[in-house]
Amino acid sequence: MAFDPIPDPTTLMSAIFSIERQLAQLDQQLDQARFSASSTDNAVTAVANGTPRLVTLTITAAALLAANTSGTISSLASKILTAANQALGNAQDASATSCGALANTISLQGICAPTGALPNIAGFAETASALTALVPVIDQHILARTFQSQVGPVTAVVNGHFEITSLTIAGSPIDADVVADQATQAINGAIAQVPPVVDTTIDTTVNNVPTNTVGFGDLCLYARGSLRIEDGVKVVGAGTSLAAIGNAGNTETNIGVSCRVGNVWSMAPVTLRDNAHVGGTVKTPQTVTSQTTPPDVTGGVFPLTFIQLPNLSLQVTFPGSNGGDVSLEPTDKRTLAPGAYGNLVVKGVLTLKAGTYTFETFDLESQGTLTIDSSAGRVIVHVHGGNLIFRGKQTSVSGRANFFLGYFGANMVVVGAPFTGTLVAPTALIDLATITAPGYSGAFFGKDIDVHPNSTISFVAYTGSPALGTF
Repeated sequence: MAFDPIPDPTTLMSAIFSIERQLAQLDQQLDQARFSASSTDNAVTAVANGTPRLVTLTITAAALLAANTSGTISSLASKILTAANQALGNAQDASATSCGALANTISLQGICAPTGALPNIAGFAETASALTALVPVIDQHILARTFQSQVGPVTAVVNGHFEITSLTIAGSPIDADVVADQATQAINGAIAQVPPVVDTTIDTTVNNVPTNTVGFGDLCLYARGSLRIEDGVKVVGAGTSLAAIGNAGNTETNIGVSCRVGNVWSMAPVTLRDNAHVGGTVKTPQTVTSQTTPPDVTGGVFPLTFIQLPNLSLQVTFPGSNGGDVSLEPTDKRTLAPGAYGNLVVKGVLTLKAGTYTFETFDLESQGTLTIDSSAGRVIVHVHGGNLIFRGKQTSVSGRANFFLGYFGANMVVVGAPFTGTLVAPTALIDLATITAPGYSGAFFGKDIDVHPNSTISFVAYTGSPALGTF
């Protein structure tokens, strides 16, 4: 059951208290559980509980004496490490099973129940999905951390998975019980440092959601697969600023040699070619590879970082019938009223006025001219499928053209001439040919984006309708 909106929080108190009791009972069960492991020669026995923590460690006196006599105290330390890791690992495996079983029974009056629908609130499902996808990234952050504790001659180092990565014993201790107790304290001391870091890492990730979120209105280029910007491209904003680019896909974000772009937001790994300049930050939950050392990024590089980009979802219903094909030869001039049409081929001059148009295909040839008359409002064009070719000249009746062009086919969108407006192709590659300054103007959102060398794109933010989707 989904909720829209979520119920008054005061009505959830009983359910919250019930969950707290269940968690307290689970914590008690984990603390009381015992999991043991021994070295192959039974010289060392370790017992752990489910929290996880080492409860007892036993070292035989004979094993310690033999190690001191033969000078193999490091071998004994290795046996302690192996037995303790096995006991702790068994404990964590069992605890994961217990926690999973409990999690599947928890329900806050049906809100976010394990098998239930998510709350029907704008952006909730997308944010939950993005955070879930980030779990491996958080896990890698935690795993990479190490924690050290020393008690007497024993030094233990553990990682974020509660695994002992190193255990050393200095000198030649003579009391097995004392060494066992010191090793237990050292291991537990290192383990105790892990949970606060885990909590802090998760808390920081969640709390940074607002600052690590970007919308369509902030992006000049947006892909949800691959974003390839070839050598010498400039993506500019107002004045001397550079404009942001984003990739919500996981294929690649590749910024070519000597490119100049603003903030880079990418769910995919990012590659910065030689002398690529980013006037802002590079943020990605993946890796960043730069051919220039250090990277020329004014705001810093942030790999393995939670980010959230919107989901491109342009919805249009095409009519079952239309007014037929429109074809203009080089000597033809025509002003078309808003409405539904078939295939469009322009070799002459076509004027479109404020309103919404649908075409089955769209072909603006190199000798053709498309005039946008947006003096009375936005000109919106939706192309059903087939080809979208934009090679001709674009002009405007009054000021900068207020033009929206959407394409719903899967063929490559060919843009071979200056374009002004917003171009959206949710299921297709947008291929932007080399157009030097003043170049393209507006915003470009597609499944994939290819920008050919030495092009200039001037960012003009998209706002208003049609809606492009939400988080």
